[in-house]
Amino acid sequence: VFRSSRHTRSPDKDDRRGEKRPAPLWDAVASQGEAVGTLRGIDQRGMEVLAAFRPIDGSEWTLIAQVDREEVLDPLQHLLFWSIIITLMAVAIISAMLLLVWYQQQRLQSLALTAEQMRADRILDHFYRQPFIGMAIITPAGNFERCNDRLREILSLNLQQMKVTLWQDLIHPDDLPVWRAALQGIREGTPDTRTLEQRLLREDGKPVYASINVKGIPAPSGAEPALLITVEDISGRMEAEASLRESETRYRSLFEN
Repeated sequence: VFRSSRHTRSPDKDDRRGEKRPAPLWDAVASQGEAVGTLRGIDQRGMEVLAAFRPIDGSEWTLIAQVDREEVLDPLQHLLFWSIIITLMAVAIISAMLLLVWYQQQRLQSLALTAEQMRADRILDHFYRQPFIGMAIITPAGNFERCNDRLREILSLNLQQMKVTLWQDLIHPDDLPVWRAALQGIREGTPDTRTLEQRLLREDGKPVYASINVKGIPAPSGAEPALLITVEDISGRMEAEASLRESETRYRSLFEN
């Protein structure tokens, strides 16, 4: 390419986007004098190119090698595009894997809680089936939520009768004040467990002496606790104690007389 000393550098012009456009290639090369280097310019086609140049010794000619800027940047732009796509896909895959791991952890925790609850239910059910003690869970109002066979046997009531019977209706009227005082203490948490010896009324109206353990079941704040009740029939012991007291009274009377 001929580099003439009469060439003058054209002023830079701004493109429509406000970016400064490169100078025409020939003017840009001419402005470099006898230097060797690379630059960016506009060729005769009006295309932006990247060029390398060096003067030819002993002449006014300058050797210029050029390549379209778009041709150089196009592979880089494609590489950048696919890098972004691959990065987004990798982020999506990692996010999906993390979500799957989180879901599996939640599922395992849920299964563990379910297994623990089933184990607790089996233990409670096994305890309920024991023949030596009556058990029941009652609501704050006194309705039976659950009761075992032994309690129904003590009270001579069947399951349907238990469902329509209130606990306080089974307590002997003379023992109700003690029961209400104990219940109030449980509601206040002072303490939440009480042991009482009271008379319960069978279906035929006959009293049954029972040792009753009452424990409050924690409830949401502000709600009255449900009650876990265990009942042991102590009628035989009470009758034996009464018989013993009667015998002592009789012997004392004979001795004194």
